[in-house]
Amino acid sequence: MDLRTGALLARPANGKGGPYAPVHNRSYPTARRQKWKMTEITFMQVHPIPTYSNLTALDLVLDKIQEAGLYLMYDMRSTYQNKASVTEQVNRIKSRPNLLLWYTADEPDGTTDPLNATVISSNLITSLDGGDGKGGAGYHPVSLVLNCQDYFFK
Repeated sequence: MDLRTGALLARPANGKGGPYAPVHNRSYPTARRQKWKMTEITFMQVHPIPTYSNLTALDLVLDKIQEAGLYLMYDMRSTYQNKASVTEQVNRIKSRPNLLLWYTADEPDGTTDPLNATVISSNLITSLDGGDGKGGAGYHPVSLVLNCQDYFFK
C-alpha cells in the first residue's frame, strides 16, 4: 500500500517482474456460469468464488489467470474460521506472483460469526504470508466486506 495515497501497488501480474504500479480494484466474480476469454476483458483482477473442490482444476485456472496478466483475489470466505484450512490454502497460494490480496469474510458483521473471527484469521494469514513466498511479516493485504445494515448492536 502506498501510505501517502492509499493506493494498492503491485508488480505486474504475469510474474515476469517490473516496477510497482497502482492496481485498480475491479474484479470479475467467477462463480457465474458465463463463458469469457481472459484476454478480452478489461478487468485487472479475478476473484474466484469458493468452493475449490478440484485443486488440479483450480491450479489450471490460476495458471491461466497469471498467463493473462491478471491479479488474483484469493477467497476463503467459506473456510476463514478453519485454521488448518487457512494454513493449507495460504501455503499453497502465497508464492503465486499474481496474488494481489487475500479475501476472508463476506459480510461477517451479523449475528452468526464470532466478533473476533476475522481478526484471528487475518493474524494467521499475516503470520504465514511473506513477500518472498516463504512466510513471515505479511506481504499481501487481507480484506473482507462488511455489511453493517443488520449489525447486531447491543
